[in-house]
Amino acid sequence: MNKQVSFSEDIRIRCFQYPSREEVSKRWHNERDKYLFTQEMTRDVRSIRYLLSTTPMESLEKEALYGCVGLEALVSGKVTRFVKEKRRWHARSIVEMQHHLGEEPLSAYAIRRSSESRERAQKLAAGYSEILS
Repeated sequence: MNKQVSFSEDIRIRCFQYPSREEVSKRWHNERDKYLFTQEMTRDVRSIRYLLSTTPMESLEKEALYGCVGLEALVSGKVTRFVKEKRRWHARSIVEMQHHLGEEPLSAYAIRRSSESRERAQKLAAGYSEILS
């Protein structure tokens, strides 16, 4: 059974300023919530890393793979850093270019700069679809 994945080419860009550290810290209910969320995510990532490193792919059950969805960039510390830096660079470049380009050219610029990420997301979605179907 083939499943098709598609992504829209229409993107609406909103110009924004980076929030201050104080504004970002206010987005959490409190420091304890932030800490607990981080601890839970760290535990989940370690669990997935262990599972994937000790179990042959053909032996993994679908339920275990469902737990990996969304965490694929965190399976390796090197990949995590790479993806984080790419996202940071992309956001910075868009914010910087909003000072030099109008709405339409900025939209085209953002589309060009995010094509690699969209292609990676399409491949990932297709891979999950094939494995989990």
